[in-house]
Amino acid sequence: MDLAALQARLRLFAAELLQVADQTAIVLHAGPGIRTHVFVDWENVQPSEAECRALVPEATDVWLFHGPNQKTVGSRYPGFGERVTEVRIARTGKNALDFHLSFYLGYIVSKQPDARVVVLSNDKGYGPMLDHAKQLGFTTSQSGFGAVKVARVARKAPARKAAAKAAPAKKRAAAGPAAKAAPKAAPKAAPKKTPARKSASLKAAAVPGAKAAPAAKAAPAGRVAASAKKSFEQVLAILTKVPPATRPRKHARLLAYVASRVGAASEAHALEMLDRLVAEGKIAVDEKWNVSYRL
Repeated sequence: MDLAALQARLRLFAAELLQVADQTAIVLHAGPGIRTHVFVDWENVQPSEAECRALVPEATDVWLFHGPNQKTVGSRYPGFGERVTEVRIARTGKNALDFHLSFYLGYIVSKQPDARVVVLSNDKGYGPMLDHAKQLGFTTSQSGFGAVKVARVARKAPARKAAAKAAPAKKRAAAGPAAKAAPKAAPKAAPKKTPARKSASLKAAAVPGAKAAPAAKAAPAGRVAASAKKSFEQVLAILTKVPPATRPRKHARLLAYVASRVGAASEAHALEMLDRLVAEGKIAVDEKWNVSYRL
């Protein structure tokens, strides 16, 4: 077969493939102007229709990618009518939804090269795929969601911290007279460079009835930072090993779970762990305080 005949055969084969693609179950609506498709990673974020329109005002089509057990998702976007499409993933698994979303994005931009695609998700794993699409000349981007919820959780921490600081202050005030007598009972203990926790124990032993100052106040900043980092790694390791079906689905239950498993010094410390999980895209919290996982 000569080159011209081979090229003709390839062109015919390509035309047949396009005909097959046109018969696919993926329906693309036509309309005037450039289309703007919004892909919502429903396992990661769950914005309302109003929040979706606020993030992407020019949205023309919405695609809701959700798990097998999530139902009536499309009914939350009545304003888009037939231009909202539910995409139920074939089966669960690590990054299963991500691959479904990537497949649809590639199909849509191949059929509508001038269209814009915006991914609504806090999952940073979409970055390389979207950057590659931009390098090929397509208009793609990602928008995060849920920053307000993270701030709402963080506002609870200062009140608890203030209460926690007030209690030790009262104890120190009550123990003031006894603490003043400590240097007379043990004058040789002052020059020794002992760890803060050990010094507090010596003072308490020297003065009967005196209460030691909280060790966390005297600990070096570097040691506290290392402890916090270790606690977060424990949180992540524990949640990763827990079967998805048994993970806490409410923010309050997850907070109690983290505090009990890691042994957090206070509820405020456990809240900091949850804030970091949200910030790094490991979990997401919706407006009803439901928790979804991206571990």
